[in-house]
Amino acid sequence: MCNLFLKQTESECTAVCSQLGAGVSLPGVVAAKCGAQVILSDSAELPLCLENCRRTCEVNELPNVLVVGITWEKSPQTFCSSLH
Repeated sequence: MCNLFLKQTESECTAVCSQLGAGVSLPGVVAAKCGAQVILSDSAELPLCLENCRRTCEVNELPNVLVVGITWEKSPQTFCSSLH
């Protein structure tokens, strides 16, 4: 995925990416830096992980990256609704 984005300029990139189980969110951050619309997600039961994703976006000046906490067993619609 990163290779694809690195070959495009920001103005050429029209990709929409979702990173499930984002963890440290490196692929999503690279995609966002290249101009993709990105949604980072991880377990809603891991608030420190979600906060790490938010802080990573903040440090990399990516205010438009959406960070979503999901729990598949309880609410898969939470993630799906963020795609629209």
